[in-house]
Amino acid sequence: MFVQLYADRSFVFTNAGILKARSYSGTYQLNSHTVLLSYTDFEPDVVGKQLLIKENELTFLDREGSVTIDSIQVEFLKRVK
Repeated sequence: MFVQLYADRSFVFTNAGILKARSYSGTYQLNSHTVLLSYTDFEPDVVGKQLLIKENELTFLDREGSVTIDSIQVEFLKRVK
């Protein structure tokens, strides 16, 4: 699973399973250490709406799990703060 955050405040969350991948989109708000997701059409069960920004991962606050942040995403987060 991965989350792509874009400069226009839109995002795409992809949950890639063995047989198929599902993508969910929407907009986000970036606060000091959290990302708040607002889904456009459908809110998936596997990911929540609140993510905590850590050094190299986004940890879900309202669900179990996390997503690793790659270097491109880290540079983006530094620019939008």
